[in-house]
Amino acid sequence: MPVIKYTPPHIYFDLLNSYAVELGEVGRIYEARNISEIVIHSPFAFAYPEWQDTANDLRGLNRSFVAFKSSRYIPHNVLPMPVREHEVTQESKPARVMSLQKWKEKMVKDKKDEPEVKDIKNMLMWIMNAYTDDETSDHERYQM
Repeated sequence: MPVIKYTPPHIYFDLLNSYAVELGEVGRIYEARNISEIVIHSPFAFAYPEWQDTANDLRGLNRSFVAFKSSRYIPHNVLPMPVREHEVTQESKPARVMSLQKWKEKMVKDKKDEPEVKDIKNMLMWIMNAYTDDETSDHERYQM
């Protein structure tokens, strides 16, 4: 293995793929998958479809859950829970359907209620001009 780093790149990745196959054969799947990931992300992977085949073989089945076999043995510190059956009665009502769009509209402020920043700046400038104008009376300044 230490010598393969001196080989040309396509041979290097081919040897790594062979190494991943051998690791998979002896049951070292985790290591084989890691090496195979390096190989299939190489710039030469498109030219060697067998590298993809190796990666697919190493992936195996996707096990996203674990099944436990029920045991008859119950430890003394575990209390058994009674099985409860749920009865459906005619009195039950269907669930209320909520419109997320209506809720969103209710929660978001209406943009028309808020003046635009330009309007606020213009209003402030108008107030400042009117307040400092000599023709404005004290009563009008007080109202502003």
